[in-house]
Amino acid sequence: EITTPTLVVAGRADRIAPVDRVYTTYSAIGSEEKEFMILGVSTGFSVDYGHLDLTTGDHTSSELYPIIEEWLSR
Repeated sequence: EITTPTLVVAGRADRIAPVDRVYTTYSAIGSEEKEFMILGVSTGFSVDYGHLDLTTGDHTSSELYPIIEEWLSR
């Protein structure tokens, strides 16, 4: 029943919420405007993000926060 624009991010090395499970949730979101990102080396990030890296990682402020800021400014 979610219809608001939604940005979903998953850490490549996250063992608490693995990418495939996060993607399952993303797929269930009904919004027409949604985006799914995997944060890892293979997708252009400096490291494979783990669960806590998404909020407190060494590269979060320079890599992830600008993406979130850009998403919110749309």
